[in-house]
Amino acid sequence: MTFRLDDWGHVDPKTGRPRALQVDQALSAIDMTLGAVAPVSPVVEETTPVERERLFDCEHFRLWRLRGQSPFAVGAAGAPRVLVCIEGTGRVEHGGETYTAGKGDVLLLPAAVGASVFQPSGTVTVLEAALPE
Repeated sequence: MTFRLDDWGHVDPKTGRPRALQVDQALSAIDMTLGAVAPVSPVVEETTPVERERLFDCEHFRLWRLRGQSPFAVGAAGAPRVLVCIEGTGRVEHGGETYTAGKGDVLLLPAAVGASVFQPSGTVTVLEAALPE
């Protein structure tokens, strides 16, 4: 079996030429003084109509994972949110408009939109990111 450089992601797609991996720069971004870091333990905040798990709540951002089949609320009054569909499909309905979301799609809910309803088409998993409070 043979491998080309682009099989390993080392080719710049714009130029078609090999590019450096920048391992030294990546290692310098790690704070080794923190010691061992434990995996994130999701915190279940609600189970109906959707399972809402808080994954992160830090000084930089907040992140929830939402899983379910029934319609559920996304967004918040006066706060922007980002939705990332990681499994399944559905749609966000707001102001008489419908915005579809499938695996890999990202939707920005501007602060002016506020809370909206996500209508799954079967089982869906969505990440919802917010700014810290």
